[in-house]
Amino acid sequence: MVDLLPVLLTATKTVQQLMKQWFAAYPPGMPWTIVSDYCVGDDGKKNDVFSFVVIANHDKTENISEYISAVAPRDIKKVRQVPLGLMQYLTCPQPVTFSVSFVIDQESALLRDYLRVEHMMSFIPDACELVETFRKNSTPSASLNPAYFDEVLQRLRIFEKDLARKQSNARLSRQIHPASGYAATMFYLVTNATSAGYLRWISDRDKLIEHNDTVVYDLAYIYFVLMSSSLSREWSPMTGAI
Repeated sequence: MVDLLPVLLTATKTVQQLMKQWFAAYPPGMPWTIVSDYCVGDDGKKNDVFSFVVIANHDKTENISEYISAVAPRDIKKVRQVPLGLMQYLTCPQPVTFSVSFVIDQESALLRDYLRVEHMMSFIPDACELVETFRKNSTPSASLNPAYFDEVLQRLRIFEKDLARKQSNARLSRQIHPASGYAATMFYLVTNATSAGYLRWISDRDKLIEHNDTVVYDLAYIYFVLMSSSLSREWSPMTGAI
């Protein structure tokens, strides 16, 4: 997956420019929310889809949630008419959301052919080494839990052991890496398009997210750091990337 990160950066340059123009009225340093949902591995559909919505911090979270729940209390995937209140929210003069979807043709078998189990396993030791570098370079602060790095390393090593099992869920593991990579791409886009001060990622709770105690969040952050590091030096997968 690391080799695909620079490809994702190149493929989303236009998206970054559009997002910057779309959210131009918002000041730098703001907190932003990224909400995600997935439709992956559905044999009844031709594509796997990883969808993300960027939400500006235009109101309190509880107010936003309450309004959306009021105007669209049910899943609207199969409705013929979108509720007027939701349309008004999404198309208000001051833009509040920006949507991005990554679509993979299932017939291309990209995940199976590109993300082999041995490739996913070989990445874990490098990822653990990178986390140890984070620990070494992080200064103590009230907001940083001292046990955080140990917890990340534990999740990564459990993921590695799971991949090594004869009956490992390779299909689900292959879905975790692109989900992490696409989330990292969104972190990168929002950070660079809005000069965000903080990012929050809210995802649908399913097997993909909950597998191995939400290791997908750890991988997404690692990929985001690798993407960000590519700005200041020539791309070098893992070795010397930071």
